[in-house]
Amino acid sequence: MYVLFVILHILSAGVWIGLGVVTVLANRYRKRIAGSYGELYIMKATLTSAAVMGNIGGIGILITGGAMTGIRHLPWFDFSGVPWLAVKQVVFVIVLAMTFALFVPRSKKVKRLIGETMGGPKPQAGAPAELRVLFDRVIAISIIMQLLVLLNIILGEWQPMLWAK
Repeated sequence: MYVLFVILHILSAGVWIGLGVVTVLANRYRKRIAGSYGELYIMKATLTSAAVMGNIGGIGILITGGAMTGIRHLPWFDFSGVPWLAVKQVVFVIVLAMTFALFVPRSKKVKRLIGETMGGPKPQAGAPAELRVLFDRVIAISIIMQLLVLLNIILGEWQPMLWAK
């Protein structure tokens, strides 16, 4: 059973890594087509993929990580006994806090503004400057979260080398 949870954990982490790649590539494309009608569609698609992939990856990591910890009877935040796991869990809590305190509220606001801009009486080509600024902030938060996810992957993969006694 443990091996099944490890496989699902790795797949969930892969979805999260994929989210980082999609975010960076879509944002580069958005910057190339800035000022066109497609810019708003790319912004909306980027936020939609972030919501879907973030939920799949995040919930998968949360459930499978908890299951693996429970199966192995490991402590949750034991910095003296299992420091690599405790640090991983603290980083995951930080990512969760960033998700619900920063990313979700801002991305909802940006999505609403995109909808208003796209559905207005006079559709305009491209996003207004203030919408671009807000969207760039959401992307920055997302990239910081992706870097923390990569840190967690490194902690999980190389934990014997990092905390050898």
